[in-house]
Amino acid sequence: MTPKTYSPVAKALHWSSSLLIITLLTLGFIATNIGKSPVVHSLFWWHKSLGLLLLVIMITRIIYRLTHPYPALLPAPKWQLKAASLTHLALYTLVVTTIIAGLSMSSFSEHQTSFFGLFNVRLPFPLHKSWAHLSGTFHYVIAWTLVVLIASHILAALYHHFIMKDDTLRRMTPK
Repeated sequence: MTPKTYSPVAKALHWSSSLLIITLLTLGFIATNIGKSPVVHSLFWWHKSLGLLLLVIMITRIIYRLTHPYPALLPAPKWQLKAASLTHLALYTLVVTTIIAGLSMSSFSEHQTSFFGLFNVRLPFPLHKSWAHLSGTFHYVIAWTLVVLIASHILAALYHHFIMKDDTLRRMTPK
């Protein structure tokens, strides 16, 4: 049976990952633009720790999405349904890809990726300055792509809520 709204678990995964993504984008953009400040190291430490946490949440979210029923899309023009599906797929894919690109950047360089000081995570890559730079560029470009996709996702939700006056947004918000 198809539910009419998202489950509390799906909502918790959505909103926790949303909050983390916005936090990570903010931390990353600040840390890369404040120059040589003593706070940069701390910002990147938080950025990396929260990025690893987001990876765990995203893997959980993907598994949950594949194994639990979710509401069908509400009636809309075919192009909107296709755009919604493609945007969701792109968001999931790009969030995971940007985390892996960031981890690759650190793994190709001498920078550590700590999970809140509990342990370090490193991909089995040799040190390679050019590959670290390429991974960093990829990480940066994907982050900006995510900003555009997230903005379109938010605008679409607001359009459905305020213009179409349907339940698209209400199905993902807490009661």
